[in-house]
Amino acid sequence: MIVGKTCQDSFNLCCNLSARLEQYGIARNDIKKAYIRAGSDPALFLNEVLCSGVASEVVLYGVVADYLNLPFRDRVTSCRVIDDKSRVPAELSGMQHALVLDAQNNVLLYLSPSMEHIIALKIFLSTNLSLNFEIVICSPSVIQLLDRRSKKHELARKAVTVTPAKFSSRRVLDTRQAFVIAFSISLLAFLFFNFLWPTLFAFHIFLSCFFFTCVGIRLLAAMSAQRLPKLKQTLPLPSDLPNYTVLVPLYKESDVIPQLLEALSNLHWPRGRLDIKIICEADDRETLQVLGYFKLPPFMEVVRVPNVGPRTKPKALNYALQFARGEFVAVFDAEDRPHPLQLLDAWVAFQKGGEQLACVQAPLIIGNFRNSFLTRLFSFEYTGLFRGLLPWMARHDLVMPLGGTSNHMRRSALEKVGGWDAYNVTEDADLGVRLARFGYSIKTISHGTIEDAPENFPDWYKQRTRWMKGWMQTSLVHLRNPVETSRQLGFKRFIISQVYMLGLIISALFHPLMLLTMIFLVVSAFFTPFEVRHMMLLTIDMMNIVMAYVSYYLLAAKAAEKSEMDGYPYLLGIVPYWIMISFSTWRALLQLMKEPFLWEKTPHFRSATATQALGRHGLHQDNTYLEDAKNAVPAPMILVSSAPIASRSRPS
Repeated sequence: MIVGKTCQDSFNLCCNLSARLEQYGIARNDIKKAYIRAGSDPALFLNEVLCSGVASEVVLYGVVADYLNLPFRDRVTSCRVIDDKSRVPAELSGMQHALVLDAQNNVLLYLSPSMEHIIALKIFLSTNLSLNFEIVICSPSVIQLLDRRSKKHELARKAVTVTPAKFSSRRVLDTRQAFVIAFSISLLAFLFFNFLWPTLFAFHIFLSCFFFTCVGIRLLAAMSAQRLPKLKQTLPLPSDLPNYTVLVPLYKESDVIPQLLEALSNLHWPRGRLDIKIICEADDRETLQVLGYFKLPPFMEVVRVPNVGPRTKPKALNYALQFARGEFVAVFDAEDRPHPLQLLDAWVAFQKGGEQLACVQAPLIIGNFRNSFLTRLFSFEYTGLFRGLLPWMARHDLVMPLGGTSNHMRRSALEKVGGWDAYNVTEDADLGVRLARFGYSIKTISHGTIEDAPENFPDWYKQRTRWMKGWMQTSLVHLRNPVETSRQLGFKRFIISQVYMLGLIISALFHPLMLLTMIFLVVSAFFTPFEVRHMMLLTIDMMNIVMAYVSYYLLAAKAAEKSEMDGYPYLLGIVPYWIMISFSTWRALLQLMKEPFLWEKTPHFRSATATQALGRHGLHQDNTYLEDAKNAVPAPMILVSSAPIASRSRPS
C-alpha cells in the first residue's frame, strides 16, 4: 500500500478538499471546526467532516472523485461482486473496495478511499494509465452494501458458529452430563422409596447448607455495598480517543425508536470516532419502517440480520460485530437511556486496567420503579445486583456474570473468546464466565443506564423464564469439564462461582419447598410431640429463610437512594416475589428440555418519563421533553450538561 509522502502533502490535500467543499456550498467555518475536531490530523479530516454532519457522504465523496478526476456513483445498480483478490492491484488492496461486473459485463472497481489513501491513489493513477477495469469512487456505504449483499449468508453462518463448540449451548447436555443426571435421579428415587425420612432429612440438610452459603455471599457483599458516587457534571474529551462501536439489537421495537435515537445521540464521544450499529432482523418490517422515517446521522447505521440459525440477540450481536470499526464495543438494549458520559467512563477504566481488563459493566437503574409492586421489586433486585453484588465481585476479582446491556468490551478480548454464544438465551452471564476462564478480568463503572422494568406479570414471567433458562444453560456449559474450568478459574473462584450460579437456580426451585416444610413443622408442633430432629430442621429453616430475606434486603437497601426506598415495605414484598421467581424457574427447566433456544421477547414501550415529539424527517427537529418526577431515578444519574437524560433522572 502506498501512502502520502509527507505531512505537507496531507495538509495540502485538506486545503484542496476544503476549497472544493466550499464550492459545494459548505460553510468555511464548519469546515474549519471539523479540522479542529480532528485534532488538526489530516488523516481524520474526512471522517470528521462526514460524522459531524458538515457534509453528506454523497457530497464528500463526490468532492474526492472530482479531485481524483474519477467518476462517482452514490448507489449500486444491477451488478455481481467478483470474489477474486488477485485482480485488485496490491497498491489498492488496503482501501475499501469492491470489484464488480455490471449489467453490461464491464469490470468496475468501486473505491472508497480514506484520507491517507487519496494521495496514494492519485500517485497510482498517474503511473498506471492502462488498467483492465474502470475505477469508480463511491461512499463507504456503497462498499458495505456490496460486501454484505455478496456475503450475507456466509457472515450469518459465522455469527452462529463463532463460539467454539466446547463453550456453546447448542448441545444442551453432553453424554457424561446426561449419565450423571440420570444416575443421580435414579439414586434419589431409590433412596426416597426405601429410606424416605432419612433421605428427606439428609436432602433437607444439604439444601439448607447450600442456601446458607448463598446467604453468606450476599452478607459479605452487603457489608461493602454503597450508593453510587456523585458523578461529574462534564468531562473534557481527550484528543487520542479510539473508535468506539455501540451495538443496539432491536426486534419489534418500533415504539421506542424515537427515545432510543435521542439517547444514543446524547453519547459524549467524538462523532468521527463513534460507530453505532442499530441491528434489526431482516424481516422486522415494522421496526425498519419506523427507522426509515428518521434521517440517521453518519455515525449511525442500520444492520439487517439474515434469517439464518436461531433468532437470538447474541446471533444478531455477532453478525453486526463483523462490520464494527471500534476498538471497544458497548451493548445497549432498545429501551436504554445511557448516561452521556458512560463511554468515556468505560474508556478511562480500560486505560487504568490494562490489556487484561476485557469488560466493564455499568449499573442498570430502573426508571419506572414507582409504577407497581412488580416494578418496585424488580428495581430493588437490580439495585442489589448492579450496585451491591457485582461491584463486590469485581473488587475481589471473582467470576462476574454480566448484565444483558451496558457492558463495554475490549474487542480483541471479545473476539479471542469467541464472541457471544448464539444459542445461549442469557449470553451475558455466559460471556462473563468465559472471559474469566480465558484469564481476563471484569470491573464496574459508575455512570449508569436507565431502563424500564416489565409492568405486567406475563411479560415479567416470560422474561424471567428466559433468564433462568439461560443460567441453566450457562451452568451446564461450564460444568462439562469441571476439572478444566476449576484449573482455569482457580479453585476459590470456581467454588464461589458455582455456589452463586447453582445457588440462583437451586434456591429458586426449592424455596417454596423450604417455606412449606417450615410451615408444616410449625403446624405439626401443635398436634404431635416435637422430636429433636424436627426442632433442628425448624431452627435451620427459620434461620436460613430469615437470613436470606434480611441479606437480600440489606444488600439492596444499602446501595439504594433515599428516593428509591421512599418508605416502601420492600422486606414484605420479597416473599411473594421469590415465589414468583420459583414458578418461572420451574417453567424454565421444562422449557430447557423442550425448547432450549426459544427466545421469548420482552416488549418495550416508550418511557412515560421521556415523552418527546420528534420530527418525521430528522432527529433534531422539534425535540421537546416533558418531566415526570414521579418516576425519578437516583440522583447520581443527573447530568446538567445533558438535559434530555437529566429530565428523566431528577429525584422527587
